[in-house]
Amino acid sequence: MSSFFTKKSVDVDPNQVKSYSPGSFATGGKIDEMVLSMVQSSYDDNGMVRSSLGKALVDIGKKQPNLVIATCMDFIIANEKGIQLQHRIQLLNTIEKVLELKRDQIAPELAVRLLNLAMAEMTSESKEVVPEWQGASSAILVSLGMRFPDEIIKELLSKFQPGIIPHYFIIKTLGDFAVANPLDTVPKMKEIFARILPVLGSVKLENMKWVFASTIGNFCDAVTTYVANIDRGSNKSIHSYSFSSDVFPAYEILFNNWLQAKEAKVRLITIQALGCMCACLERDLFEINLVKLIPAILNTYKKEKDQLPVTQGLNVVLDVCVKDGSRVLDPQLNVILNNIFPLAIVFPDQNSAASVKNYNELLRCFQTLGLVFSDEIATFILEKLNTKDPKIKIGGLAILKHLVTRLVKDFADKKGLLVTGIKPLILSERDLRIRKELAQVIIAMAAQDYLSHEGGETLVEFIVQNASITDEEIAKFEKPKDKEAAATAVSPEELRFLCDNILNLSATTIDAMHPVLYPYLLETVVNPKYTSGLGTITKSISHIAEIKRSTEAPDYYIDFDRAVNLPKPQAIIARLFVIINSPLRRGNWGLNGLLALKAIGPILHPSICDMWDSAIPKLVQYLESNAEGPNWNVSAWEDLILRLLAETIKMVNDDDWTAGYANQLASQLENYNADHDLKRIAFKHLGLTLQKLNHKDTVRSKIDLMLASADSNQELQRLGCAQGLGYCSVTHLDMVLEKLQGPPKAQKQEKSGGGFLGMFGGSKSNETAPGELSNTVILAYGYIAAYSQPALITSRIDVSIINQLKPVMPKVKSNVTKECIIKTIELIGKAMHPSHLKREYVLKQRDELLKQILTYISPASQKGAEKTTSEVTDQILLNGLVALSTLINLEPTLSPELEREALDKVASFYSVTKDSKAQQSLIENMNSAFASVLCSDPSIDCLCRIFTSVEPFVRSVDLSQRERSTNTVLYLLKKLAEVKVSDLENEKREKSFVACGGTIAMLLPRVTDVTPIIRQNAVQAIQIALYVDHVLKSNLNEAPRMDQILVLAPFTDFRKRIETDDVNDQFSIVHEMARELSKLVTPEELPDLLISLLKGLNDPQVTSTSGACVMLNGLVKARGAELLPKVPQIITGITKAMETIVTDQTMNGTLHAVRSFAQHHELPIVSELLKSPIPHQNHVVKCLHAIAKDDKLVLPLFEHLFDIITNTQLFDEMVDPKTKQSTTSPSHLSMSATCAISELLQLDELEDFANENYPKFFAYLTLRVGTSNTGTPEATEQAVNALQKFFLCAKDEPVQQYMSKDNSWGKLSRSNEYHRGIRDVSFAVCKVHPEHMQSICELLIPYLKANYLGQKVVVSSVFAQFIEHSGGNKKLLDFLVNRLLGSLVDYPIKFHCLTGLGNIASLSNEDANKYAPTVLDALLSSIDDRDDNIAQEAMNGLAKVFKMADDARVSPILVNICHRIRPAFDKDNDQIRSASFNLFGALHKFGDGAAAEAFYDQLHSNLPAIVLHLNDPNDQVRKSCKEAFRILAPLYRSPPMQEYLESSLQEGKYFQYNEFLNDLSKILVDNYLDRINYNVMTCVDYFKSNWNEIKVNASAYLGFILHNLPQEKRKSANLTPSLVSKALIQLLKEKDPEVRKATAESISLLYSY
Repeated sequence: MSSFFTKKSVDVDPNQVKSYSPGSFATGGKIDEMVLSMVQSSYDDNGMVRSSLGKALVDIGKKQPNLVIATCMDFIIANEKGIQLQHRIQLLNTIEKVLELKRDQIAPELAVRLLNLAMAEMTSESKEVVPEWQGASSAILVSLGMRFPDEIIKELLSKFQPGIIPHYFIIKTLGDFAVANPLDTVPKMKEIFARILPVLGSVKLENMKWVFASTIGNFCDAVTTYVANIDRGSNKSIHSYSFSSDVFPAYEILFNNWLQAKEAKVRLITIQALGCMCACLERDLFEINLVKLIPAILNTYKKEKDQLPVTQGLNVVLDVCVKDGSRVLDPQLNVILNNIFPLAIVFPDQNSAASVKNYNELLRCFQTLGLVFSDEIATFILEKLNTKDPKIKIGGLAILKHLVTRLVKDFADKKGLLVTGIKPLILSERDLRIRKELAQVIIAMAAQDYLSHEGGETLVEFIVQNASITDEEIAKFEKPKDKEAAATAVSPEELRFLCDNILNLSATTIDAMHPVLYPYLLETVVNPKYTSGLGTITKSISHIAEIKRSTEAPDYYIDFDRAVNLPKPQAIIARLFVIINSPLRRGNWGLNGLLALKAIGPILHPSICDMWDSAIPKLVQYLESNAEGPNWNVSAWEDLILRLLAETIKMVNDDDWTAGYANQLASQLENYNADHDLKRIAFKHLGLTLQKLNHKDTVRSKIDLMLASADSNQELQRLGCAQGLGYCSVTHLDMVLEKLQGPPKAQKQEKSGGGFLGMFGGSKSNETAPGELSNTVILAYGYIAAYSQPALITSRIDVSIINQLKPVMPKVKSNVTKECIIKTIELIGKAMHPSHLKREYVLKQRDELLKQILTYISPASQKGAEKTTSEVTDQILLNGLVALSTLINLEPTLSPELEREALDKVASFYSVTKDSKAQQSLIENMNSAFASVLCSDPSIDCLCRIFTSVEPFVRSVDLSQRERSTNTVLYLLKKLAEVKVSDLENEKREKSFVACGGTIAMLLPRVTDVTPIIRQNAVQAIQIALYVDHVLKSNLNEAPRMDQILVLAPFTDFRKRIETDDVNDQFSIVHEMARELSKLVTPEELPDLLISLLKGLNDPQVTSTSGACVMLNGLVKARGAELLPKVPQIITGITKAMETIVTDQTMNGTLHAVRSFAQHHELPIVSELLKSPIPHQNHVVKCLHAIAKDDKLVLPLFEHLFDIITNTQLFDEMVDPKTKQSTTSPSHLSMSATCAISELLQLDELEDFANENYPKFFAYLTLRVGTSNTGTPEATEQAVNALQKFFLCAKDEPVQQYMSKDNSWGKLSRSNEYHRGIRDVSFAVCKVHPEHMQSICELLIPYLKANYLGQKVVVSSVFAQFIEHSGGNKKLLDFLVNRLLGSLVDYPIKFHCLTGLGNIASLSNEDANKYAPTVLDALLSSIDDRDDNIAQEAMNGLAKVFKMADDARVSPILVNICHRIRPAFDKDNDQIRSASFNLFGALHKFGDGAAAEAFYDQLHSNLPAIVLHLNDPNDQVRKSCKEAFRILAPLYRSPPMQEYLESSLQEGKYFQYNEFLNDLSKILVDNYLDRINYNVMTCVDYFKSNWNEIKVNASAYLGFILHNLPQEKRKSANLTPSLVSKALIQLLKEKDPEVRKATAESISLLYSY
């Protein structure tokens, strides 16, 4: 509409706005002035304020509607030429809102004035249109007309002058009013038309055409509404065609002239109006004009971009056309359909509401036509679906879906036609977009029982087919590159998901679909092309079948002989039993398959249903409990299903049935060619079935089929076939062996057909050359040996199995075949073990098989000493080692040559590196192979032979080889211990571990290896070797546990301790081990030990060579008594030498020399070390540590360091030669000493020393923190770090926990906050170590008058905190208080002294009151100090002291204190304000004492300040105010006041300030009427505050007080309304928008003043 308007600016200077006196509707109160002020200010520069002012005026208007409306009106009239246009509009909108809310309360005379004003405003600019302005006036007239309809209509019609076109908004208002109030408008419609029709023909302007067309359309809508509500109308004779003669002339003008207007919006509104007018025309007249109207509307589609109005108009016309079943559209039906169909097949833009609405309107057009022309519509849609254009098909299907769901009755006889009509599309369509629409149409039809008609099964099959799209087809799908095409593309995954849901919904929510789906879905179960959808299919079957079974439905049971299209029961069972082995596949095959079997059990075989009803729920529960867990065991699940199959065959107990089952299962094998895992399962099931079958011919044929069907090159297929043949061999061993030994049969070339998208193809060959064995046959021999009966297999193992394999094994080149042979040999070895056979047996060809394994796990080529295994796969190597272990376990023991070959071969794999998982498996398999050798000959000699192969790797340069081989040594020693302990009763047993010394020597270098696990394994291995030796030497029949042998107990401790990474600790352990070994090793074994140990000196690991040295060498000695003059040179030389020492043994000897040297010259040595650069190098730290570890040296060392950091020159002064300005920096000596303290405190050995000297450490380190904070950040960090290290060293966890709170360590590091950190750490020490307080004070007192400010700050801060914890120690308390009082004159530390004096409040009343007078005087003298921090601290101290001070001491000065506190309430400093409120709250203690009355006055005097600061900008101030107000509540002498404050101001409780002010003001009015005026006037004073937030709070507080003050109490309150109103009016002019906004809201509460 706005495009038609020509806006004329009427903005003027606001300074020109006139003022005026309130009109005749003024209340006479102050609200008149305030409303006037708000009206004048209502068009604020700030949008938020404008909104608040408007809302405030409306709120007042709810109570004083005549005042607000009159004021707005009068202001507009008085300032007709001097008011901004937007201001005028805002006021008109305010009038309209008030009128809408309180229309019935408007005085009639005011309504007349308002009518005249609105009419004048609406038409003031002659023919010019300003939409916002005149629209607001129009809305006023429409709203006013709801109460005064006759007057409004009369006034509007009076504006019609003969031959003159009325104002735009006169017409628009008529139309809007007709829609808003049709009951009063329609009876006067004749008169209205009589005014409009004469001027209609002369309308030329486009905007006027638009408004006339819109209005006439509204008139017709009003008539329709009136007729629909005729019972409420005043004229019951009016009907739809009563105004046909009036409407038709307008219809002709609109149709003949305006429909071709230039402006598109005129044409569109004309079409809408014509549609509405059709409903009011006589039927004959309508039908005559319909012939031209329909083509005209349809032609408009071609011209207009905005189609929604056209479609809406067409819909109205179509509704009229089909009324009462009329077929008046018969001649034009095809034209209509052919015109709207191309529009309806274009899907809307979902981001455009108009586009979506137009699309829905187009669909409704088809729906409307379908009410009468259902046959024609159905035929038309079906014809369109036969086109080749995908867009037409998709759009047509969308229309059909809409009609199927909407025209239920009308399409009831066309269900068969529609199903048949879309069937060709179902069978031929490949476009995924169209298939998606088809699926949606099918579910719509299913809900209306379409699919029960002929052809419905085809539609169901379509859904099943698309629910079975495979993952491979989804993976191969590529989205179109074109963006537009990609946006509408449908992926196979989307289509599958949709069809899954459709099938599921059809089965579970649409009962009419049950006969369609059951038993048809059983056909799809065995069809391989539906495999991917089996989860959804079986779910649907189980749901429907379970309902039919539970309700004993007559169509539940199926005659499979008659139902020739259905698969046989055995085929269904076979299929479902296979798929439930993959329970986690898409659609929950396992769960749904099991439920389907249970549901259809009775119809498959009567003998199995009871067993299934019992077993299947257990399987379901097992599946639900375990399938999603981390320990899901696929093999265990498959075994459960095999047991279910075996039990099913047993329950049927019919060999013919079982043969039929085998036949069905065999026929399904080819269905699994593309799914190797399912084919593996099918082979296993078929083998188990054959095991239970007695039909020999069937067994033979199925064995042939299994061998022919298995793809030997596919791992899962050959595994399944081999396992299946193994199952079969349990009862048909000879038959299976006969089939395997026969000539291989060539297999047919298998092809995989095209998938859903026709994209899959290819072939594979599975032929085996004559004379060769396929991988399947090779593997089958192994499983036959494993599964067949032991009594039979021993007689056939050599001839029928091994001899069949022997010709093949040497020729094999394929790794896959090697893996098969290795697995088969492993299975043969396990099958021939006595534990399996239950008797002794010798496998004659064991060594040949073992050599073959060694060949397979060896690389193809070996050149020189370097051997690689690059051609040996991980699987061959791992399985080969398993097979090797299995064969070694068989009798007899290996020959020495074969044993050596096997041991060397296995040991060579230490050098093989795999990924972590494969590496772990490799080591485990290697250890098993070594253990097999040892178990076959459990002798010391055999162990030594194994160690001969392993030892080179124990000493390897490569860490991983050392770790693996050491692990093997430990593993084998454990095995040996197990064997020897269990063989003690054997008289021929070995009497000692003759190789114990050599074994220990091999392991000792590893005790100091770089890797903890190697060190631990080495120590444990040494301990076990000693244990074996001890047990063998003991003449005991039963061996004690190792932990029971006392002489071996230290090694358990060594093993735990050796995990340390500290090399010195390792060497210490080795030294201890040497002492223990000297007790245990016999004279005979010692030479071997020492000789063998020499090898360790050449160990590639430096730490290992040093470990060997510890065993061979003594300690280093040093002397130094006479070397004082040479101390600098010696220490420099030692420290320089230490830089290049690489062995810990040498380093330890050097440090021992330094410590011995320090016993003579400690302080000179330390001073020399402190000259080193900072941070200290590692060797300097080690020297300091070495000295500190000597009990005699540690105390002088620390006292020297403490003296340096407290009493020496702490800063160096440097003068710039150019500027002559001096700068200071921390001295190197003090920095170095601080650093040394930190380093020394890292020694755990100093824990006791630190605790013994706790006061010294605390005092001197805190002093250092103080002096360092005036230096560099590095110095501060060092000092704080030293203090931290002290607490860590002393293991003072409680203090550390205190310090971890509130970032106390961080405070110590900041120069402006370190005194707070000192207080925190002092507090912690007081809480944890009160016994040290006296000593600490004695150490610190000399530094209270020190030259360094930092030391004075530390001492005063510590003393301040100590006062709080000195209760009971009168001597200490007196000492602290006097020192702090005496230090108040030292201004730099006055703050800290005040803090301490305030802490006397923490003491008992007796102790505190002793000092109260002096302390109070000191604190009171400082509350108005020039330094805010000092003033704040004084207040905080007073607040605390007041809590314990006597009333007699405070009462005389209570009022004076209040007066001195009051100015601080409004200080700019947040902390001061917070402290002042805290202090005022602390005075509550004295509120009911001698000064109770005076303090009561002070409570009320300060009440406004507290209330206003409850919403202070600062959070801490708000909290302080709340707490103060809450604790002062009882003193206000009002139970309601007390109860409310204590309840609403609880900490953590929700607090809304304005709600609080409202509630509080009610209490004040009820209880303190005499003080209301004081509160009000104080708020007025606060209007001058410097803080806008406080102004906002003051205006709100004032507003709520006055709002809640009843009329009858206002006189008693002694208010001065004029002063208040002027203040509020002035506040409306504040610069801050928040203040203006709050003021407006407050004024809105004062409507009754």
